[in-house]
Amino acid sequence: MHLFGHRLDHDYYFELLREEERAAHSITRETDFGNEVFCIDPKTETLLIHESRSRASRSSHFSYVYRNYEKFGDHLFPRSVQYRSEGEADVEINVSELNSEDSPNPSDFTPLSGALETTNCLPNEMTPPRTLSVPDPDFPGHAHTNEALVILWMIVGVDGRAHDIQVVRSGGDIFDTEAVRTVGRWRFEAPSCRGEVVAAPINVEVNFWR
Repeated sequence: MHLFGHRLDHDYYFELLREEERAAHSITRETDFGNEVFCIDPKTETLLIHESRSRASRSSHFSYVYRNYEKFGDHLFPRSVQYRSEGEADVEINVSELNSEDSPNPSDFTPLSGALETTNCLPNEMTPPRTLSVPDPDFPGHAHTNEALVILWMIVGVDGRAHDIQVVRSGGDIFDTEAVRTVGRWRFEAPSCRGEVVAAPINVEVNFWR
């Protein structure tokens, strides 16, 4: 598979969104922290648009537009993917060639020790995690501001705990450290796919005030 990419023109990008939305069926998944929209072509059942929006911060909004699907074996593969995120350069990725190769050795995909396996569940089959215990963060005593916002990405495991916590939007080092520490103490009702408990990634926001 060969890829190449370039920056997208903003007006062209939004025209793509409007064009695809007119023909698509949309599914919205709401969580405590924001929502995700999936637009699907009802004729081919292919994904056209995936958009994620945070409730509190525009900087964590992003969208993907998938176009020019081509049959590849028993599957359909998008030849063009457009990506846009607030504060970042727009990107278009085009696949110039699809090639089949010999099946890889299954042992190459054996999970590493301690790794978390997430699901590929369809949005309408997924039940997102629900917060059960959300202790507030401690405000750093030597901070030079009265408020801060930290956005974190994490995987909610089948144990209802946060794993692989990463800072998506920094509020400053002392706030980032406290946010990661705090979210590590949060407890969730684990996400599920068709009733089966699974691990799944989410974004969360940690607000600081004093």
